Amino acid sequence: MIQEFLLSGSIGTTFLVAIVTGLVVYWLIQKWKYKYPPGPIAFPLIGNMMQVDLKTLHEQAFEWSKKYGPVVSIRLGPMPLVYVNTIDTALEVLVKKSTDFASRRSIPSNNICKETP
Repeated sequence: MIQEFLLSGSIGTTFLVAIVTGLVVYWLIQKWKYKYPPGPIAFPLIGNMMQVDLKTLHEQAFEWSKKYGPVVSIRLGPMPLVYVNTIDTALEVLVKKSTDFASRRSIPSNNICKETP
């Protein structure tokens, strides 16, 4: 039935179904490949960009920590971010398990912020 629909329909319909299927498969692979802490549901490709307000990000992170716990993961586009919301958890991440978190990815916006006086 699905094959008849795809073959009898236009190329545009087939292309749209293929793109949606590819995005869902990509999202599922990323979700299963890495075991990130819990967080709000992210859309494929754009992540949580529609849910994040950069002016009140610290307040949002605090609200998410009430719902998901002291460690929250979100996605800004294709880039995953992990927020640590308590001092005890931050000490564990930065001191006790520092070697586990030593190979973090460099973010270009951090370099821009460092250069600005």
